Amino acid sequence: MIKFVLLAVAAMALVSTQGFAQDSATGAPHSGGDFNAHKTESIAHIDGRIAALQTAKTCMAAAQDHPAMKACHEALREDRMDMKHQRIDKKLNRLEMRKQKLEKKKETP
Repeated sequence: MIKFVLLAVAAMALVSTQGFAQDSATGAPHSGGDFNAHKTESIAHIDGRIAALQTAKTCMAAAQDHPAMKACHEALREDRMDMKHQRIDKKLNRLEMRKQKLEKKKETP
């Protein structure tokens, strides 16, 4: 009896997790295109952060006094703020696209 219950629970778990890999609109499995684009974009973002930190590290190593170190820190901070603004702009763009998609759905019955 216990084996049957465990088998039933395992079967339900397998069936319920299949839905996560499907497109909500069509029910078809997701294509790899979105994943690969997101992966490439994420790697590029990480490379940019690493490059900024390497530049800051080189600047700090070359600094001879406190004001020079402070200038290095300010440059790194400006770079981080630029990245933050880019992320926010990207998020606003995604939200605007979602809003347009919802309005389009609302118009078509």
